[in-house]
Amino acid sequence: MNRQTRRLAKSSRKHKIVRPGAGSPANPDVMLQQALTLYRAGDLDEALKLYETILQFDPDHPDALSNSGLILALRNDLDGALPRLRRAAVLAPGDARTQNNLGSILDQHDDLAEAEAALLDAIELDSGLVEARVNLGNVYQKFERFDDAAAAYQGAVALAPNNPAIHNNLGNLLLNSGRAEDAMASYRMALDPNLIVLLPEWNALAGH
Repeated sequence: MNRQTRRLAKSSRKHKIVRPGAGSPANPDVMLQQALTLYRAGDLDEALKLYETILQFDPDHPDALSNSGLILALRNDLDGALPRLRRAAVLAPGDARTQNNLGSILDQHDDLAEAEAALLDAIELDSGLVEARVNLGNVYQKFERFDDAAAAYQGAVALAPNNPAIHNNLGNLLLNSGRAEDAMASYRMALDPNLIVLLPEWNALAGH
């Protein structure tokens, strides 16, 4: 084995995911980091297995509850996801991301009043959490509270002015609310021109 091969082998061992075997001692913190690595790599099945193992040792582990709930939601198992996210929010009431995750899933479940409350809590805990403001805007759209939705999106734009998707969401809302000129301004702010030209309304507004 030459020096380069040994170096590559050493690197592979360093980044290998070690899954707990039968009878092996469980370290929830290590397992949590492994689960996050698997989740980010797109291996949701293995990530969920690790979260479930953590919950066997500690049924009230807030991170394992929240993250496994998100995986279940991605699998369209909202009924399985919600109890975990609700429990995580109770166990970690000061965690803005947990509150945001709960609000997002409640929105998907059409529990809009609860979703609004959770998202407002998330923003109160972390006023810089952009996704919570976007999610709140989505909830207000379903409520047909369009001024509140616009304010939520504008708050997100102020925090992430270079995010074209948020500008586009705001533009769509403004256009549907009859505010065509404001909508065009938001579309212009979208950095990706594809977000504009793909909209049928854009050609009408631009006089094409």
